[in-house]
Amino acid sequence: MYHKYLSTLLFTLICLLIFLTHPIKTLAQTSLQISNISDNRSNYPNQEIPKYEKFEVTFNINDTVATNFQFPYDGQVVPNLINRVGITVDGLFLPPGESDWNNALVQPGFLYQPTLRDSNVGEYDWIYPTGEVYWILRFSPKQQGAWKYKIRAQDDSICSGANPCNNWVESPEYQFTATGSLPNNNGFVEVSPYDSRYFMFSDESQFFGLGHAGPSLTPLKSAETYLEEQNQKDVDVIRAWMSASLIVSRGTHWWDPWREVRWADQITADAGVPGVPYGDHDLAVKIGGNGDYIFMTADGNQYISTGLEANKDYIIRIRAKLENVTPSASGSGLKGLVAKVVNNPDPCAAPGEPNFGCNFLNQGNTLLYLTPTAEIGTSDWHIFEGRFRNTFGRIVFQWGHSLTVGLQNVDSGTVYLDEVYIGEDLGNNQIGPNVVFKGQLNYHLYFDQIASGSWDRVIDKAKKEGVYLKLVVLDNDDWIYRRLNNYNFYAADNTQVGRLQTYFWRYLAARWGYATSIHSWELNNEGDPFSSAHYDMANRFAQTLHQLDKNHLTNTSFWHSFPTSFWQSTDLDYADLHAYVSTSYAPLSEREKMTNDAAYYRIWHSQDVFNRNPNKPVIRGEAGLDFPTQQIPNSELQQDTQGVWFHNYLWSGLDSGGMYELYWYNTDYYSPGIFDHRDEYGRIKSFLTGLDLHKGGYINWGGSSTDTNLRIVGQKNTSTGKAHLWIQNKVHTWKNVVDGVAISPITSTVTVPGFSPNTSYPIEWWDTYTGVPSGSESLQTDSSGNLSLSVINLTSDIAVKIGDYTIVTPTPSPTAIPGDANNDGVVDGIDYVIWLNHYNQSTLNRQSDGDFNSDGKVDGIDYVIWLNNYNP
Repeated sequence: MYHKYLSTLLFTLICLLIFLTHPIKTLAQTSLQISNISDNRSNYPNQEIPKYEKFEVTFNINDTVATNFQFPYDGQVVPNLINRVGITVDGLFLPPGESDWNNALVQPGFLYQPTLRDSNVGEYDWIYPTGEVYWILRFSPKQQGAWKYKIRAQDDSICSGANPCNNWVESPEYQFTATGSLPNNNGFVEVSPYDSRYFMFSDESQFFGLGHAGPSLTPLKSAETYLEEQNQKDVDVIRAWMSASLIVSRGTHWWDPWREVRWADQITADAGVPGVPYGDHDLAVKIGGNGDYIFMTADGNQYISTGLEANKDYIIRIRAKLENVTPSASGSGLKGLVAKVVNNPDPCAAPGEPNFGCNFLNQGNTLLYLTPTAEIGTSDWHIFEGRFRNTFGRIVFQWGHSLTVGLQNVDSGTVYLDEVYIGEDLGNNQIGPNVVFKGQLNYHLYFDQIASGSWDRVIDKAKKEGVYLKLVVLDNDDWIYRRLNNYNFYAADNTQVGRLQTYFWRYLAARWGYATSIHSWELNNEGDPFSSAHYDMANRFAQTLHQLDKNHLTNTSFWHSFPTSFWQSTDLDYADLHAYVSTSYAPLSEREKMTNDAAYYRIWHSQDVFNRNPNKPVIRGEAGLDFPTQQIPNSELQQDTQGVWFHNYLWSGLDSGGMYELYWYNTDYYSPGIFDHRDEYGRIKSFLTGLDLHKGGYINWGGSSTDTNLRIVGQKNTSTGKAHLWIQNKVHTWKNVVDGVAISPITSTVTVPGFSPNTSYPIEWWDTYTGVPSGSESLQTDSSGNLSLSVINLTSDIAVKIGDYTIVTPTPSPTAIPGDANNDGVVDGIDYVIWLNHYNQSTLNRQSDGDFNSDGKVDGIDYVIWLNNYNP
């Protein structure tokens, strides 16, 4: 007995020693907790998540020491950055068949603020934050079967400044089942592994890549209508400015929703004044002198509107520093620092006119005071608080009802602003979420939930309409990032701005990494093509997102040129070219030809970048048929009401360069009530359907014509006996049609080499102006494998397919027989053994484990199902 106790004591001491010397990292001593975990599987049939669909997990994080919940924990000490104040929250998703959590997919989580939407208030949408914030994980399974997941979190309470930090608090494990994809969801856009010129979907189906560039996709209701129109016109990709919505930082041009009294394109920020900015912030807004103010309007580029709910009590809190604000002896209304909603005066004095600006602070323009008293005098940073009730119905802060903050009826004084916060009065000194868009004036220190909520809706709408978004996420002219980084947007990783940018990329992956409707992330619009700092930042952008977002492609763009060595070596997934006729790097003599010949414009650039061998797809993200030396729209294109230029521009894309095109000048292809050339997308898509270019094996058609006035582009796949061509009478350009030039018909023999000798091939001719086949025949090659096509009296253009392009529809899998665990079509003793081996167990594998009623457990009910269907 003594030896038994001694052995037990010795074993206990050994276990204690092991525990003390090898602590379990996921059980660090901390009050940090993950709680209230739930998910959205009940939204799907049988509570199973279809492949590529959104699986969303919601939960709470309690008792964290983090003070900025939107930034991750970062143990590295970076100058001028508020260090170690964030919290990292991840989901770990273990694929079917895996048991080692080191092989789990890591999906970042994010803090979510719910918002309401009303599209019937004012000209723009009313977006209204409401309710408590909570945490979300969004994940799209790309593999069928039983998945496991758990949540982990870390902050400085368990990391204690460690860099990197390997300590985590983890949730229990959970499970879900992923099934086959839903109809019309082909997954994410990827680069084809078979031919690097082309994109394809995750399920290896065809991605057309037809579309254009330009929209900011705001305001929300206009964006939804726009996406519906693109679907109707068979557009499947557009390039859009997410950056203009100011999810983070300030962007450029008129993107700031706050304007100052003189309509300057950005409000004045001040730093370096003693005691300014507030605390560890970087910027403060300066208001100086009587009648100086800033006002909030949704009429900027971002068009994102917030406002007030009807019949609600509110608390307003303004964090400000006052210097010698002296009230005037004259004037009506409050005197000092005030906030109010104004009826905007109209008209306002335009730039160059006397008294340029709008007198928003005139007492006669006041709709509603938000500050019941005005603040005066001198005070250090302080939160000035007031209460008011909105009795005017729902108010949208837009032109007509602008939110205005400024100095009214004063003789002198200066105010520095840090934040304007308006929230519902919840009682007991509790306040609801801030309803002011960009109310915290240090825009770079948070990710705006109002803008993010709008993009949630846009991205969901794009998925519904089958449109894929190439999203520009930052702007290289960003006012704040440049100011904080010595006027250089391209920041290194170990700098304040570089770190802030990386945090934002993580947020992109967290919030929208699940979304199949996103084609790709574009770092910035038209960056410096000769900057090594741009190159370095672009590679870091790609590397960061490849780690955090396994689903989406990355790229950047340049204002000029095609830096070949960069595109060949970069970690970005595809190359981008911006080349209008005016900005093209082509010789002037070539650009002069392009202006009047849309097909030549496209083919020249497509072949040029192909010959540079970038080893990746190429998208011309901005294109325009303007002038050789002037970057302005060519008004003469408006006379081409038949859309000859657009027709030739799209169909010439059958060339072997494979470059995708996104045209910029929207008025060139669409003028409401006059012409709409976008129907051309549907016609060429009909021809492209079934062309398996992304499956590899295609090369330039390499043939000849007996008439050099024919322009012929196309490709062939000699291993499969296929080819396709676009054949154009070169004289049939938009310019010649507009000018009424007579176009002589061409009769010619077109010879396509490289086929099997003495073999018959099906030929299908296409009318490119209707987008349907116009005739078919069978032709035989000669003894050298040359195939001869006859072109007769061609005045415009025609297309042709050679070979068998029949689209084979996969045979649906047979419906499983109840009780047939091994799916061999027979319910027999083998299926009984499978049931027996899993009896009284929980499973997510349904029938294959003997769970014939798919209730998650193998029991006697499943035995009865097997017995009732037993038929050896």
